[in-house]
Amino acid sequence: MSTINISSQSIAGECKLKCAYSFNYQNSSLIATNNGFSIILSYDKANVPPVIYNTNSYEVDGIMICSPSIHLFNGSKTDAEIIIKHRPVVAGEPLSVGIPIITLNDSNKASEILSQIINAVSANAPAQGEKTKLNISNFNLNDFVPAKKPLYSYTQNKTNWIIFGRENSISLKGPVLAILKKIIKPLPNNEAPAGPDLFFNPDGAMQNLSGNKDQIYIDCKPVTSSKEKIDVVKKKHISFDLNNPTTFVILQIFISFVFFFVLLFVVQRGLKYVSNVNVTMPKIVKMH
Repeated sequence: MSTINISSQSIAGECKLKCAYSFNYQNSSLIATNNGFSIILSYDKANVPPVIYNTNSYEVDGIMICSPSIHLFNGSKTDAEIIIKHRPVVAGEPLSVGIPIITLNDSNKASEILSQIINAVSANAPAQGEKTKLNISNFNLNDFVPAKKPLYSYTQNKTNWIIFGRENSISLKGPVLAILKKIIKPLPNNEAPAGPDLFFNPDGAMQNLSGNKDQIYIDCKPVTSSKEKIDVVKKKHISFDLNNPTTFVILQIFISFVFFFVLLFVVQRGLKYVSNVNVTMPKIVKMH
C-alpha cells in the first residue's frame, strides 16, 4: 500500500472555508522523550486555545519528529517530518499538522531550534524511553508553521490532517539529520493509507485567530462537483408565543390600554348624552 502523495497532481478539489486554519501559538517549555521511533515534545496548555480549524477550537496535544516522513511529497519521502497534534477543546475530530523536513544548508529560526532539540536529545536522551528537559527560551510553534502558504488537507481514520508541501519544508543540515537517524528508527508501518481525497487551500494558514464561528461550513467538493458551499443564512421571523412570559405580559398591557380607552370613550359619550337630555327636557310649571 502506498502512502498518500502530497502533490499538486493529487488534488481532488479546492477547499478554503472548511480547511480554514488560523493559529496563534504561545511560548512553551519543552520536555523531549525518545520513544525509539520518534522524538515526542510536550507543549504547555494555553489560556486561550491557539488554533481554530473549520470553526472548532483546538489546543496542542503534543509534537512528534520522525524520520523519514510518513507522507510522500511529490512522489517520495523526505528526510524527516514534524507533526503537531491537536485535540478539540469541546467537540470535533483531532487535528494533525505535518511539515516536511529536508536536507539543506540554508538556516532559519525553525531549523536552528530543531537542531538544538536533536542535539540535546542525542546528548541527554539517546536511548528509547529516555527523556530530557530542554532549555530553549521562547520556544513557539509560530516559528514552525508556514503562514499564508498553500496547504493540503485530508481526513483519515477520524482525524483531520493539514500538510504543507515540500516547497515549504523546514531545512536541516546533513550532519544534524544524521544524528536524528542515529537516535531514532523509522516508524513501523510508516505509511499514511491511500484513498482519502486530498484537497488544496491556496490561501494557506493565517497567523491570527480569525476563524468565524458564526459561519456554517459544509464539506469540500471534488473538482467534478459544484463549488464549495458557504454561509447558510436563515432569515429571522418575528413571532408571538403566548407561552412566553414576556410576550404574555406585553399582551396583557396592550389589552388593558385598549380596554381603558374604550371605557373612557363610553363614559364620555354617556356623559354627553345625559347633558343633551337635560337641555331639551321641558320645564314643569306649577299651577296655583
